[in-house]
Amino acid sequence: MGGVRAVAGVVLAAGVGLSCIGGAAAAETGRGIPSDAEGAGSPVTVTADVSSPGSPINESLIGVNHVVAGAGPALAAMGARWARTDVSFEITTGAGPAYNCATGRWNPTYLDSQVALDRAAEATPELIVDYTPPCLASHPPAGVNPNYTPPDLGVNEQRWRRLVYQMALHEITAEGVRVFEVWNEPNLGFFWTGGLNGYLGLYNDTVEPLERAARTAHVRIEVGGPALGEFSGINLTWISRLAADAKSHHVPLDFVSWHLYADNPDVGPSDTFSGGICPTGPPPPGLPCWYNPALVAQVYQRQTEQVRRVLSEYPSLRPVLWIDEWNIDAGEDARIDGPYGAAFAAAVLDSAQQAALGRMSFFDTADSALDPTQNWGLLHADLSPKPVYEAFAMWHELAGGQLPVHLDPDQTGADAVGRIGAIASIDASGTVHLLVYNFAPYDPSGGYGTSDPTPYDHPVTVDITGLRGCDGVSRSVIDADHPATVVETGTSCGSQFEDSFTLSGEGVTVLTLTPTSA
Repeated sequence: MGGVRAVAGVVLAAGVGLSCIGGAAAAETGRGIPSDAEGAGSPVTVTADVSSPGSPINESLIGVNHVVAGAGPALAAMGARWARTDVSFEITTGAGPAYNCATGRWNPTYLDSQVALDRAAEATPELIVDYTPPCLASHPPAGVNPNYTPPDLGVNEQRWRRLVYQMALHEITAEGVRVFEVWNEPNLGFFWTGGLNGYLGLYNDTVEPLERAARTAHVRIEVGGPALGEFSGINLTWISRLAADAKSHHVPLDFVSWHLYADNPDVGPSDTFSGGICPTGPPPPGLPCWYNPALVAQVYQRQTEQVRRVLSEYPSLRPVLWIDEWNIDAGEDARIDGPYGAAFAAAVLDSAQQAALGRMSFFDTADSALDPTQNWGLLHADLSPKPVYEAFAMWHELAGGQLPVHLDPDQTGADAVGRIGAIASIDASGTVHLLVYNFAPYDPSGGYGTSDPTPYDHPVTVDITGLRGCDGVSRSVIDADHPATVVETGTSCGSQFEDSFTLSGEGVTVLTLTPTSA
């Protein structure tokens, strides 16, 4: 970073705009914007008060789907709390079929190997009780993968219950699993037939053996669903009916889960939809149709509030709310791989925190090495981290009590020119973290933060009050030029701290103040 200099009680690396106020020696405020901000968008001031910590930052918003071999250390370092994993009753591996139709025995080899990957990530497994062994789906409809067809409970109800019980008792006692979800995306035709009434029957016939296994093992478990998929909005009828059914049948519903890909209904290409699904029409010429101008991160907060209102009609249930699949898109989307993915994730986590959402699980852990249209990962196929991974790692750094933050001017409705958002915390050691992001959901130029400068850059002034003593200062950045790079270091003494910088469109930064003995 070059040489160091002292400014108003601050010793900092050359070329940065830090300042400290408080104490007789601090005569200079240092509020000027550095020269690199000239010509950028409108300035935003972020103020945080260290003296008023509140409820904890929700670390349970850090979760994943489908842990892959070798990803454990990276996910553990990122703070992954949850790992969503298919039971896959239908699967056949080198060890043979998971379920032997002739003997009625279930082979735990495959599932145990997947749970071991979850444990290597230091994450709590959430097991999805799916899919169906062919012999238990008597009449799969034409055009639907028979493995995704639910069991024929009219004929095979008891066989299904015995299968679920075998699996649950083993996973509870041998693997320590405590969280089970009933099926995946049952409202989507390619994963299900039978509709809502069929799902309610399956839920009851699955929860009963799960709970029976837990009683046998003398432990408590969590069960929930319905893991709704959505293309044009969440189907609240499914959630309302599931809650009503659980209440009337005295069946546990410990969590309610659904999926949200923010770009829906504009789905990019995948192995299922090779051309994408784009019912909202094309954007300006030259851009793919799934670059949806209507995409906003705040949809996560809005949907959480919608679900909470529906469930308020059943106050005795009190389930945890869990978005256990989410990403920008449910198909290939180049934005996932760049700084746009990081800014999107930071904005979504902020939105979920504001909504008091209980849990989240990002889709997916890593890109497919075989299918380039499956680029949903936090990690590339070679397990190297993407910028979105680094954004989760920054959120993990925030662990502590949330601090009040004020933005001036108000950023509501600023998406079109890049919305600045911020969240701050203080931990037990007195270390303060302030995360600031600049997310522009739609860029008609097609740049999406892949080069600096962008049309959405903003000068940002940070003002942190209520400090005591001296702090070591550092700031790290994710943008087109910085995958996750420390760009400022220094020291500060006093009750108030200021910093000024330009935050790129699709940029994320974390400012850290660590108490020192000096």
